[in-house]
Parts: sequence; structure tokens; C-alpha cells
Amino acid sequence: MYMDVNDTEFPLFLELKEKNREEYMRAVHTAYLAERIALDLKLNARAVKTMAYYHRIGIAIGLKGWEETEPLLEKYSFPEEAMGYLKEYIESKPGEKRSKEYTVINVSETVIASIMYLFKKDSKAALNVDALVEQIFVNKMDDPAFHNSDISLYELERMKGLIKKERLYYDFLR
Repeated sequence: MYMDVNDTEFPLFLELKEKNREEYMRAVHTAYLAERIALDLKLNARAVKTMAYYHRIGIAIGLKGWEETEPLLEKYSFPEEAMGYLKEYIESKPGEKRSKEYTVINVSETVIASIMYLFKKDSKAALNVDALVEQIFVNKMDDPAFHNSDISLYELERMKGLIKKERLYYDFLR
């Protein structure tokens, strides 16, 4: 089922593209980055990619919370593991323990959203990717919610390095 839901031609993903092109592009780019990180950290990359594509689907198509999003995902027969990660992301509350997969999506989305925002302000902006990534990680480390992740400091450093190495990819976000 992962092959189906992670296909950019999957009906629910196409609905996102039709209703909110900006969210669709954000999801595509977040999924690219998150999948690369998940593969390196030996996480379930298919589940992470699914989570990256659909973690904001409710916001994008006007659903409120997990209670409204879950039936939609069940209708499309989402894999159980992916449903669990999506529920974790959508329903997360301060102080709750978070999976490595959650953290990968959270960081990847922050990086992609930040770069897209900067390019939206100035499409010719010259980004200092290393400085931007360092600042994102400083901000994340200062966030108490981030402290409840299962991810290790070693894995965070690997993640940071991988994100910095993708600097050529970020030009696609212009």
C-alpha cells in the first residue's frame, strides 16, 4: 500500500495539489528531504515519506484534527504504521514522547518551509544554508517539546549534516 499512497498521482495527493498548490509543493519537498534522512538513519523511509506527504492534509483541505482526518485516511486504506505516525504528528501534545520519525518530519518541514518562505520574499536571495540549518537546530534544541524525542544526539548531528549536503536541491524551491 505504501507504493500507492506515496505515488504523486494518488487521488488524495492529487486532491491536495488541486486545493492547495503551495501545501502540495511543501509536502513534495519535505518528503524528499525526510526520506533521505530516514534512509540514512535506517528508519522506515516509506512510512516517513507517507507522513511527509500527508501530515498537513487536514489543514490543507479543511479538516480539523485527527477525528476528521482519520476516516479520510482509512477510506484510502493507509498502512497502519503510517496511520500511527500521522496520528502522533497531528495529535501531539506538549510533554508527550515523540518518535524519531516525528522528529525527522518536524525538522525537514521546518527547513523546507523556512527556505520556501525566504525565496518567496526574494526569489534571488543567496542563502547561507549552513547558517540557516544551524539556527533551525538551535531553535529546535531550545524547544522543550523537542526534548521528548527518541532521537539521539548522534542522529541529530547526522541529520544536520545531511540537510546541509542538500544545498543544491534547495534551488528547486525558488
